[in-house]
Amino acid sequence: MFESAKTRHSDVPFDVVPEEMQQEIWHMIFMRPMKGLALTSPQRFHFFKNRMDHSLSVVHSQEEPYFSDSISAPYVEAYEAIKFPTIMYVYDDGDELLMTLNKTSV
Repeated sequence: MFESAKTRHSDVPFDVVPEEMQQEIWHMIFMRPMKGLALTSPQRFHFFKNRMDHSLSVVHSQEEPYFSDSISAPYVEAYEAIKFPTIMYVYDDGDELLMTLNKTSV
């Protein structure tokens, strides 16, 4: 599940989650098995923006087997005006990977 060779599709507009950040999220997914945990669908990404210190935190998690991991970093000026979604999902339907803002049953 979540093999990097699978076709990737995102229906998340780049003005909601910039293309560079979506690429980083794909990278986070593909690096996760190297940390010793199998991935299940869906993968969840929660966004927390702190305007006071100009940082963005992304929490990566899944339900079963449960894990939660996060990364925080200062964001670039271009992200100041972006209202990031509260949550984004990435599904593996067996044939392709889908990044979406909608919770679905795949």
